[in-house]
Amino acid sequence: MRQRNPAGVATLAATLLVACGTQAPPDPARALESYRSVAHSEYRAALAAARTLQTKIQALTTAASPDSLAAARKAWVSARKPYARTEALRFGHWFVDEWEARVNRWPIHPEFLDYVDQPEAPSQRPLVVSPRIRVAGRTLDASIIDRRLLLDIQALSTDPTQVVTGYHAIEFMLWGEDPVRHDQKPGARPWTDYATDAALCTRGSQPAPPTECKRRGELLTTMAELLVWELERMAAVWADKPGTYGYRLVHGDAEPGLHKALYGLVTFSASELASTRLDIPLRTRAPERIQDQFSNTSHTALYHSALGVEQLYYGRLDQQKASVSLASLARHADANLAGQIDRALATTRQRLARIQQMGQTGQVLDQLIAPGHVEGSRVLADAIIALRVQSALLSRLGEALGLGPLDPNAAADDSTS
Repeated sequence: MRQRNPAGVATLAATLLVACGTQAPPDPARALESYRSVAHSEYRAALAAARTLQTKIQALTTAASPDSLAAARKAWVSARKPYARTEALRFGHWFVDEWEARVNRWPIHPEFLDYVDQPEAPSQRPLVVSPRIRVAGRTLDASIIDRRLLLDIQALSTDPTQVVTGYHAIEFMLWGEDPVRHDQKPGARPWTDYATDAALCTRGSQPAPPTECKRRGELLTTMAELLVWELERMAAVWADKPGTYGYRLVHGDAEPGLHKALYGLVTFSASELASTRLDIPLRTRAPERIQDQFSNTSHTALYHSALGVEQLYYGRLDQQKASVSLASLARHADANLAGQIDRALATTRQRLARIQQMGQTGQVLDQLIAPGHVEGSRVLADAIIALRVQSALLSRLGEALGLGPLDPNAAADDSTS
């Protein structure tokens, strides 16, 4: 743990005092506590939703039917919302970004897991039907699909798309391959892919041996088990208990703590949401660059990811803003800048809400990036601009607080773990 830096704390306090004049400045530790509380609450919400998803997946693999598949898919969409709201904790806290690869890595290589219509490597059999699997030049015994096998693959693989854990691997196992480009239809995996009745088991539109459906169910249930396990671990990290990272963030030096928090909001807004999630798909017009591709629900995840930035900035839970938050520090350091940030966050929310509304009425991101979809290009471009403006203003706040520029292209100073 980093030792307290009295000079750094004094500099921050002096900055706030100068900005506030005679008014007592807000306590930076209380602002960090609001930030930590939101982080802990949202990870706990993501954990609860993942447990519900696990229950629905168990019901699907135990008694497959159109209804049980629909329920598992609905639970997956619900589980993505609270997780998406935690994503702004990335970048500033190095261990979150390292951990994120185990729960949200994208893109993935579907044919490593299960059947696809046109496999790139037809000679390599997917995990669902292969008792032995090649990973990084090694042959692993895959006769039993369990937690140990998936963790071994995860640890050994040198291919970043060879993903066997996390939301997107589960998404593919529930929806199947996205079959049509620039279309509003998600993957169309049939419920019979999980049928326990030997006469009903399928591989898409083709009949399959019952052992295949059994292994597919084992793979999916193990993925859900590991997702819950990972979220349990991360939720505990942010708890308000001595020894946790969340506790040290609040009770350690305020200056590096605030730098981590704001750096994450700045970088996630511009580099991840504006660039990776929106600008790259728009410029390339490539549906495979879109997250949540198999379910075609990217519009929902995007909205909740942007909402997460707001929640951490205002220390907001259940629509209630914290009495002291990062926003409080902004208002005392530079009231004019704070007003600009307020307006920028509201604009971002409105523009991402527009994308979400279009998705809910059938115009999903696959369609919005299609060549010739003029309105789609405009709506996405407006959102990109809003996110970049938001990022720039939050970076200015770092300077106003005496934290220095928060350059997304520079490595975050985060030696605390």
